[in-house]
Amino acid sequence: MGMYCRNIPDIGNTKKPFDLSVNYKGKWWAFELKIDKSKSDPTPDRIYKKLYPHQVANLREFKSWKSQWISKVFAYHGCTNSVWIYDIINENDQFSLEFITNFDRDSDILEREMELIF
Repeated sequence: MGMYCRNIPDIGNTKKPFDLSVNYKGKWWAFELKIDKSKSDPTPDRIYKKLYPHQVANLREFKSWKSQWISKVFAYHGCTNSVWIYDIINENDQFSLEFITNFDRDSDILEREMELIF
């Protein structure tokens, strides 16, 4: 299918760079997966605060101008059973997340959105 996907497991105190690495048709993707249990919808700031500094650094480096690879943060919102997708943004060396889209986890939209991303 032209795709390689690798889960990066937790190993003791090792600080893994992000959760998932994917190569699709020669383009590398980095995904960090977060869970949000709040009652209100996830906000970019709240999800960003869930990232560890080394994860921000690795996601940033992964999509640097040299590589042009892609980094995304996925947040599962337990109260609404929905998935929220964010892009990591660097403006004047200040990093933040930018909302891309959200959808119900059980709908077929998830499959269509993933096809658009890839």
